[in-house]
Amino acid sequence: MNKEKEQTGQTTWYIYMVENRYQHLYTGITTDIKRRLRQHNGELKGGAKALKGKGPVQLRWLASTLGKSQALKTEYQLKRLSRQQKNALITQGNQPLKAPFENTLVCTSTDQVLPLAVVTLS
Repeated sequence: MNKEKEQTGQTTWYIYMVENRYQHLYTGITTDIKRRLRQHNGELKGGAKALKGKGPVQLRWLASTLGKSQALKTEYQLKRLSRQQKNALITQGNQPLKAPFENTLVCTSTDQVLPLAVVTLS
């Protein structure tokens, strides 16, 4: 059990954007980002159909939130953004997010999966 769940009773969910070899962005949610990236890259079974044969993928943006409901809402909002708006989020990096993402903690925008630098929003 992770520390956040022990403290709040909720699981930490990650909202992420990956880029495939064709420079297409894919947005998703997970509770285990390392496992999910391995799935998307074909190392483990269970990757998204939209990414099959288009790997390898690279993590471009990662955020966390408590609870699946908020993660799904954030994912939906991200999927509605234009590529230009998504690129702006990616280059924004570890800056506090503006509405409609104010309840989401940005972890990183990097080619690396770890370490994560969590930003607390005020």
